[in-house]
Amino acid sequence: MEAQRLRLRLLYKLLRLAAWISRGPFTAGSCALVLRGTGEILLVQNRGRGGAWGLPGGFWKRKEAPIDALRRELAEEIGLEGEYAIVPIDQYKQDIAPHLDFLYTVEVGLDFEPQRKDRKEVRRINWFSLQDLPPLLPEASLALKIAERRGALRSQVT
Repeated sequence: MEAQRLRLRLLYKLLRLAAWISRGPFTAGSCALVLRGTGEILLVQNRGRGGAWGLPGGFWKRKEAPIDALRRELAEEIGLEGEYAIVPIDQYKQDIAPHLDFLYTVEVGLDFEPQRKDRKEVRRINWFSLQDLPPLLPEASLALKIAERRGALRSQVT
């Protein structure tokens, strides 16, 4: 089991390296704070990332617009499809990697049940209150700080 975990971690790092090499000095992606009226945020735990949690989202495909990349990633990772409002929060370069992120909020209804579509990448999906978050990936912590500075989380804090 440990050997498989190490292989997955190595594979993830190799994929990230391949993405960096093929896209030049910067990678770019879109991610979302998926929120519901109970004041909770949806987080995903990806395989090969050491058990920490992050925001749904991912790299852009070639010639893909940031919002289209987000819609594709939300469908792949959490099963969110159809029409829903996406509100831009900010665009920023991560201070931990040569990566540009476009951050959005997506509010879903209380009846939305996330579905783990990409079982190869996503290990678990869960709702968390903003006051009781699990260990976060560095890029997720950065995104939450930016969202808080921009006022995107004010309506969610109870």
